[in-house]
Amino acid sequence: MNSNTFERLQLNEVKDLIKIHCVSSLGKNLIDKLTPSGNIGVVRRKLAENKEARKIIENSNHIPLEGLFNAGSTIDKIEKGMIIEPVELVNIEDFLRGCRKMKAFMLEKRILFTYIKFLCLKYNRM
Repeated sequence: MNSNTFERLQLNEVKDLIKIHCVSSLGKNLIDKLTPSGNIGVVRRKLAENKEARKIIENSNHIPLEGLFNAGSTIDKIEKGMIIEPVELVNIEDFLRGCRKMKAFMLEKRILFTYIKFLCLKYNRM
């Protein structure tokens, strides 16, 4: 899709409106990378995923997002064999705890939701 189409459809403004609701820089980065698709199958799948996510949000009292943040820089340091600071280690611990809570939450919802079930099966090995 060319830049003129992006301007006419105001896609960057739509992305900015969506980013207001992101709770982490990870979400904002994902929104920035989004591009429209001309593949109807991809569009239908993404629409179904979004409908399911909306139902989960509407039907859940609390979604365990605490501890989920961009740990990429610390993970990069670890992969390079660098020494990390104690606060970075605590942050990784919080991140992993948040991941476990989110995984448990998703496993609880998998019976009701097709795409969540797929994600749980995909990431169950972690």
